[in-house]
Amino acid sequence: MKPGVSYPAFHPFYLIKILDIVYVSVIYFILAYFFAGLMDSFFVKLFGKDYTKRHKYQLIGECLIQVIAVAIISYLVRNLVSLIPFPLDGVYGFNHKWLKELSESGGFFSVFFIVFQYNLQEKLVFLAKRDFS
Repeated sequence: MKPGVSYPAFHPFYLIKILDIVYVSVIYFILAYFFAGLMDSFFVKLFGKDYTKRHKYQLIGECLIQVIAVAIISYLVRNLVSLIPFPLDGVYGFNHKWLKELSESGGFFSVFFIVFQYNLQEKLVFLAKRDFS
């Protein structure tokens, strides 16, 4: 899309942009599913599965370590996804590098990433029930 030029709402440029957003979202979803499974099994091996007898502050520390790992992996994945080319780049003047979802979708990835980490969710629910019930 050229600066200063307005296109009608049904212009193919916008269809390509929507396809690119879907493309990037699917890549984030797949990577979140894959890395969350790896990370969840890693932390189960590292900390163990039975967390019910641990002290509250130990559980909070384990959760914080996992959240820090989520932040680091989210950053790395966001940079990785920006390197993956879009098949329709350049068609109708569309530039894949200008897509906001490449740089601003870290939250999108992080949500999926945390949703697929069942062990972290169980710990957080356990802490919430123990402290707030």
